Amino acid sequence: MLVFTNRASDSLVELLQRDEQVDVKPIGTHFIAAFDSLYLVSLLSLLAIFSTACASPRIRRFSTWYTFLLAWIFEAVSKLLLVGQQTSPIPPQFGICVAQASLINAIPVLCAFYAVTYILQTYLTVMAILKSETTVSKSRVRLLHALPCAAFIALFILSLTAIIATIVDSSGSQIEQRPKEVLWGCTAILQDL
Repeated sequence: MLVFTNRASDSLVELLQRDEQVDVKPIGTHFIAAFDSLYLVSLLSLLAIFSTACASPRIRRFSTWYTFLLAWIFEAVSKLLLVGQQTSPIPPQFGICVAQASLINAIPVLCAFYAVTYILQTYLTVMAILKSETTVSKSRVRLLHALPCAAFIALFILSLTAIIATIVDSSGSQIEQRPKEVLWGCTAILQDL
């Protein structure tokens, strides 16, 4: 019988290849509730900031600022997909589980890229003002938006492919059954990929 551990040094592949029992320390539900609560508060705060910015047309903001906020809203939503299902004896729906695991791998890259693009757009705008130009060219702004989106889509597809490849067995017809001791859903199973 194989039981998962929370030891960070052991990867999932090594654990699956072993035929030994490992002690599991279950995560307390109060930690899960705190995690979910913090992400819910952050989601509501980000939505309040975003809606306030959209409602005040007199204050101009860079387009990358809006997309930076949207990336973090997307991050919070992705962490909340399995709310209420983390400790349930019934496993979460397979599709939502795989989607969340793929998003958790890809969204930090989107957030980081949009942070860089926001800084780049600020830099380009300052340089344009110093050169007596009115604004940054639209083609540069489009490129600033295309790079984070392309990186996100590529990493999402790569993560999705890796997750499905580890779940489907060698014959390609069966999906492995995971132990119910995994309290964090698919994200704990796929953490070490």
